[in-house]
Amino acid sequence: MWNQNPQQVAAAVKQSLFVRTMNYTALWTVLYGLFVAFLIGTGLDRVFANPIISLILVFMVMGGSFLIRDPLQASKGLLIAYGVFTSFALAAISSFFIHFVAATHSGILIGALITTFLIGGATVLAARTVNISQDKAQAIVKFLIIVGIAAFIASIVNLFLKSGVLGLIIAIVFLIWSVAALFITLNQLDQIEQLVGNDPELLDKIALWESVSVFILFYDIFISLLEILLSLFGSNEE
Repeated sequence: MWNQNPQQVAAAVKQSLFVRTMNYTALWTVLYGLFVAFLIGTGLDRVFANPIISLILVFMVMGGSFLIRDPLQASKGLLIAYGVFTSFALAAISSFFIHFVAATHSGILIGALITTFLIGGATVLAARTVNISQDKAQAIVKFLIIVGIAAFIASIVNLFLKSGVLGLIIAIVFLIWSVAALFITLNQLDQIEQLVGNDPELLDKIALWESVSVFILFYDIFISLLEILLSLFGSNEE
């Protein structure tokens, strides 16, 4: 410790929960992109094109969140491993779809990426400038849980029905749901930080935990937009 720069140490301690969370979110996003590139480049994306395998990966991500339960008691290594696995799982689930869109509708893929950046950025800005009371946030969270479960069940059913209209409706619902959930998640970080205090170790653990949720929501926005744009404009693009 004697050879560390005091200013660097102070900056590390003062780094807000929001900044830490977004830093880790960026890490998971970069890993996701690398995993997608690896799976497509090696042809392994075809292995994960099976919807049953995708469901298994989804349930593994959900199961991991239930097993960890209390991020403050979990080790940072476990939290990092969960983030890495989530990045890989979502890459595996979407790699074949992204490969297909890139090969047949590259303009739609670029449009989805740009729109995700714009919507995500606007949501982050709104979450940092508009304050929502804790009571309202809890009510919104309960509503989002109900809508999220319903949309998830509908998406599973549509894996077998393969209805284009139902798929479009589900994608729109997931887009709105993801934006609302992202707003609430980021909006509550300052309140969480006030309760935890200035302990950098605890803040880092919470940031790791919250960043996985934020990353999943960004992923949902991207995939939902991709499905919506593909449904609306895919048949018109050469």
